[in-house]
Amino acid sequence: MYVKSDLNTPLAKIRENAARFTASLQRHGSDEGRGQGIAFDVGLLKERDDIAAATVEDFGVIDLEMSKRRVIDSPGLDPRPGS
Repeated sequence: MYVKSDLNTPLAKIRENAARFTASLQRHGSDEGRGQGIAFDVGLLKERDDIAAATVEDFGVIDLEMSKRRVIDSPGLDPRPGS
């Protein structure tokens, strides 16, 4: 029985993490960190590291699922005439 894989969840997480990363970049360029010293910058960098790690994990889920699909390699599905 064919079970359709769920790629929507990791894709939604990637979109969410991209928004979080952008927000972190905007915070870095804002006046919020003025007077807070390097600790503010380091905190934002750690936050972005966590976001990047989550994004890599989500891409791994997508890659694993997509690597199971062999439509291109399937001899019965060759779209070329006479194949």
